[in-house]
Amino acid sequence: MLYIIYGLTTVLRKATCDFFDTAGIEHVEKLTFETKDVKVQPTDGRLNRADSEETVRQCDYVYENHGRVVGFTADQIEAAVTGKTDAYLTFSTGDLSFLREIKNAYGDHVTSIYIFTEEKALETITNAIDAPEEQKRERLNLGRIIKECYLTERELFDETVIFSGENTTFDISSLSTQYATILAKYKERESKLPPLPYKGNDPYIFVSYSRKDTETVIPLLNKLNQMGCRIWYDKGIKGGENWMTTLAMKIRGCSQYLLFSSENSTKSVWTKREARKATKTDDIEILTVRMDDAHFDEGIEWVLEDYQQLFLNDEDFEKELFASISEDVIDK
Repeated sequence: MLYIIYGLTTVLRKATCDFFDTAGIEHVEKLTFETKDVKVQPTDGRLNRADSEETVRQCDYVYENHGRVVGFTADQIEAAVTGKTDAYLTFSTGDLSFLREIKNAYGDHVTSIYIFTEEKALETITNAIDAPEEQKRERLNLGRIIKECYLTERELFDETVIFSGENTTFDISSLSTQYATILAKYKERESKLPPLPYKGNDPYIFVSYSRKDTETVIPLLNKLNQMGCRIWYDKGIKGGENWMTTLAMKIRGCSQYLLFSSENSTKSVWTKREARKATKTDDIEILTVRMDDAHFDEGIEWVLEDYQQLFLNDEDFEKELFASISEDVIDK
């Protein structure tokens, strides 16, 4: 899971980073270049400064923040959204375009959190910072801009954490409690999410199953994903693409074809088409998981008999499944 946290002041940012670091969640490192128009200077010294603006502009995700150009690379978040680890990213800016881009690309594998700081608490925290008055005014102004951005685009955020009260300058225990609740909630939800389909050019597994068997199949795909398997299935077809053309191309390009055979899949038009295509394609290693006693038509079964078959109800099924995965489709 990737956690994106928006709207942190300096004090709250430090407390937030400390919490997530302690929880074993990786911090997405950003690269920053400061132009002549910088209005707010950091007080914690955690900026990773670049030698040139061009260096930052070459990052996959770039946004501007009161005179700074900030960027980070896609590979830093790839492991998080593919379920191999957890990571968090903090930002405070009036530009939410990259947040929208990430959420559109990765959907439920991204949890966006807004930190709502009540006005009086914002003033108390800002006035406690050892900085010139002009800097404090800029920070207060930025805090109000962030709040306005949130109110304008609330649909981008999954959770809101509240920090309020006059005497909350360094009382961050309420933050930790709210963060812990959010982590528990989304870790449980993540375990039920299907992994993101593989998008690269390395060898991969094509997975064929009936969506009626999702509750059984998805946990197995998540375990394969966590062991480093590159997996593609029909969730990887974008809207507007030619469905049959894409399926045929992905089957031809896979190194291993994993078929979940069940009463549901043997009755599914699409699963049967995928299985028929796979059995007629050369140089594909086919692995069949028998979920029950149902069978495909004779032409498909004739070919499946020449390849390995596993049975879901076997005592050592998962161990046998993992051992049967081709080494070519596993990230070392």
